[in-house]
Amino acid sequence: MSYSFLSSLILPAICLVSLIPLFFALIVNKSNAHYFLGNYNALSDKEKHNFDMDGFVYFFRKIYAVVGVLFFIGGTALYFTLGYKFSFLWIAVLTIFSHMVLIIASQKFAHTSDLKMSAGLETESKISKFILVLSALFIVFGTIVLFYVGAF
Repeated sequence: MSYSFLSSLILPAICLVSLIPLFFALIVNKSNAHYFLGNYNALSDKEKHNFDMDGFVYFFRKIYAVVGVLFFIGGTALYFTLGYKFSFLWIAVLTIFSHMVLIIASQKFAHTSDLKMSAGLETESKISKFILVLSALFIVFGTIVLFYVGAF
């Protein structure tokens, strides 16, 4: 396969990758969300009752719609201006940060009692958020370093 053949596949790949989050933003609703949200099925009935599924689904759809649009706009703009490597880097970094935002911000939809907060779970949540942010930053900066070193 020649380079021109592979380079001709990059723009359709960016479009396809952009359609994936848009697809999920369109099809996920309250009645089918438990199929797509794996950890929701692991919750007890009391925890499911305390979880604001309507608010979460609205938030989930909004985040995924924005991510899909940003994948397309940023990916194609970077493809035509700086090259395909930058468009792939954009999609990788945006994927990490959007899921980090989704994980951290979605905790507001789990309505917990004051008793759980006083039991120390608030501290565990802060530690989890810190580890998540630190891991994401490590992955992003590692990807950028490998990119500039020429590993990609």
